[in-house]
Amino acid sequence: MSNPETFSLGSLLLAAIAAIIALWQGRLLRKQIENGRQVNSADLYFRVANSLRDLDIFFVDRPELRPFFYENKKLPRSKREKDRLSAAAEMLVDLAESVIACGPGLGSLAVDWDKYFTFLYRNSEALRKYWKDYSYYYPDDVRKAFQAPSQGPPPSYVTSKENST
Repeated sequence: MSNPETFSLGSLLLAAIAAIIALWQGRLLRKQIENGRQVNSADLYFRVANSLRDLDIFFVDRPELRPFFYENKKLPRSKREKDRLSAAAEMLVDLAESVIACGPGLGSLAVDWDKYFTFLYRNSEALRKYWKDYSYYYPDDVRKAFQAPSQGPPPSYVTSKENST
């Protein structure tokens, strides 16, 4: 065998070894990416679970508000208490929006949060009132989670638009 043939054969062998190593590195990279996705999904789930735990703590610290969201208790007459319940309802709707937005990133860890949010909506006059007044500002996925009716623009928006024409 001549030197050029030996050199060609050696180059071919090195190219084959480089291809095998590249395939092996591709496989390792794919595993690393998949592990990264799983870690990110678990981290996102942990963050969502912490947000819901914070909601539990909110109601533990304010047990007088819980019946307005879990037992369909009628709204109080006091403006201060109505405002307090409206703020709590806004917090719940914002939480629902955040949880729903995270759903796709949770992959197989995603659960049916909709059941919980539907329960809250059905058992809270305060939440239904907040939704009636402000649902226009939330994406349709939130409405679906609550199984709430869709709403048009708030009256002040319609009125100001009509006044400007």
